[in-house]
Amino acid sequence: MHPSYEISFDLISEYIDSHYFEELTVEKLAAMCNMSHSTFSMNFYRRYNMTCKEYITATRINAAENMLLFSSHDVSFIAREVGIRTAAISSGVIKK
Repeated sequence: MHPSYEISFDLISEYIDSHYFEELTVEKLAAMCNMSHSTFSMNFYRRYNMTCKEYITATRINAAENMLLFSSHDVSFIAREVGIRTAAISSGVIKK
């Protein structure tokens, strides 16, 4: 992996960790790195051994798990707070 990609992906992972509750798209993140979608996706997978979407979902699930353990909020509220927008999906994703 090109050395500048390493820095870009460090920054992107920090960005995702800080903005997981927002609408995040691979296209937006690739643009932030000045990479094409395909170059970004390929190098992201090489770095993290998962797709960018999987990484975002894992980050959201981790945040949701923490909220479920340490708050009295219901699943629907937590799903919205962590950026999982569809109620049907949120119940399935968080229960996994």
